Amino acid sequence: MPKSCYLSPKEYIIFITQNIADFKKLTEYANKVDAITQTLNHLLNDMNLDCQSCNLKPICDKVEGMRELYFKTIKSSKGKSF
Repeated sequence: MPKSCYLSPKEYIIFITQNIADFKKLTEYANKVDAITQTLNHLLNDMNLDCQSCNLKPICDKVEGMRELYFKTIKSSKGKSF
Protein backbone atom coordinates (compact mmCIF):
# COMPACT_ATOMS: atom_id res chain seq x y z
CA MET A 1 0.00 0.00 0.00
CA PRO A 2 1.47 3.40 -0.95
CA LYS A 3 2.13 5.73 1.94
CA SER A 4 1.36 9.41 1.61
CA CYS A 5 2.45 12.65 3.19
CA TYR A 6 -0.23 15.33 3.67
CA LEU A 7 0.71 18.73 2.22
CA SER A 8 -2.64 20.50 1.89
CA PRO A 9 -6.30 19.56 1.34
CA LYS A 10 -5.57 18.80 -2.34
CA GLU A 11 -1.89 17.85 -2.37
CA TYR A 12 -0.12 14.70 -1.28
CA ILE A 13 3.29 13.16 -1.80
CA ILE A 14 2.89 9.45 -2.44
CA PHE A 15 5.72 7.09 -1.56
CA ILE A 16 5.68 3.87 -3.58
CA THR A 17 6.74 1.00 -1.32
CA GLN A 18 5.43 -1.96 -3.31
CA ASN A 19 6.53 -3.67 -6.49
CA ILE A 20 7.17 -1.86 -9.75
CA ALA A 21 3.87 -3.02 -11.32
CA ASP A 22 1.95 -0.58 -9.11
CA PHE A 23 4.28 2.21 -10.15
CA LYS A 24 3.75 1.42 -13.83
CA LYS A 25 -0.04 1.78 -13.41
CA LEU A 26 0.38 5.13 -11.65
CA THR A 27 2.65 6.27 -14.49
CA GLU A 28 -0.05 5.34 -17.02
CA TYR A 29 -2.60 7.40 -15.07
CA ALA A 30 -0.17 10.31 -14.78
CA ASN A 31 0.48 10.27 -18.54
CA LYS A 32 -3.28 10.37 -19.26
CA VAL A 33 -3.82 13.23 -16.81
CA ASP A 34 -0.87 15.10 -18.29
CA ALA A 35 -2.24 14.71 -21.83
CA ILE A 36 -5.67 16.00 -20.73
CA THR A 37 -4.08 18.95 -18.92
CA GLN A 38 -1.94 19.85 -21.94
CA THR A 39 -5.01 19.70 -24.21
CA LEU A 40 -7.06 21.95 -21.92
CA ASN A 41 -4.16 24.40 -21.60
CA HIS A 42 -3.84 24.50 -25.39
CA LEU A 43 -7.55 25.22 -25.75
CA LEU A 44 -7.47 27.97 -23.13
CA ASN A 45 -4.35 29.57 -24.61
CA ASP A 46 -6.03 29.83 -28.01
CA MET A 47 -9.43 30.86 -26.65
CA ASN A 48 -10.66 34.41 -26.75
CA LEU A 49 -12.08 35.06 -23.28
CA ASP A 50 -13.34 38.54 -24.13
CA CYS A 51 -16.95 37.75 -25.06
CA GLN A 52 -17.63 41.24 -26.43
CA SER A 53 -14.94 40.92 -29.11
CA CYS A 54 -15.46 37.23 -29.92
CA ASN A 55 -17.11 36.32 -33.22
CA LEU A 56 -18.73 33.27 -31.57
CA LYS A 57 -20.71 35.31 -29.02
CA PRO A 58 -24.06 34.88 -30.84
CA ILE A 59 -23.62 31.10 -30.75
CA CYS A 60 -22.72 31.10 -27.05
CA ASP A 61 -25.70 33.31 -26.28
CA LYS A 62 -28.04 30.95 -28.15
CA VAL A 63 -26.61 27.87 -26.42
CA GLU A 64 -26.91 29.56 -23.02
CA GLY A 65 -30.52 30.44 -23.78
CA MET A 66 -31.25 26.85 -24.80
CA ARG A 67 -29.62 25.58 -21.60
CA GLU A 68 -31.73 27.91 -19.47
CA LEU A 69 -34.90 26.83 -21.28
CA TYR A 70 -34.01 23.16 -20.77
CA PHE A 71 -33.52 23.60 -17.01
CA LYS A 72 -36.74 25.61 -16.69
CA THR A 73 -38.60 22.82 -18.51
CA ILE A 74 -37.08 20.15 -16.27
CA LYS A 75 -37.88 22.16 -13.14
CA SER A 76 -41.51 22.74 -14.17
CA SER A 77 -42.06 19.09 -15.15
CA LYS A 78 -40.93 17.62 -11.81
CA GLY A 79 -43.76 15.81 -10.17
CA LYS A 80 -45.73 15.44 -13.40
CA SER A 81 -46.25 12.00 -14.88
CA PHE A 82 -46.24 11.56 -18.62
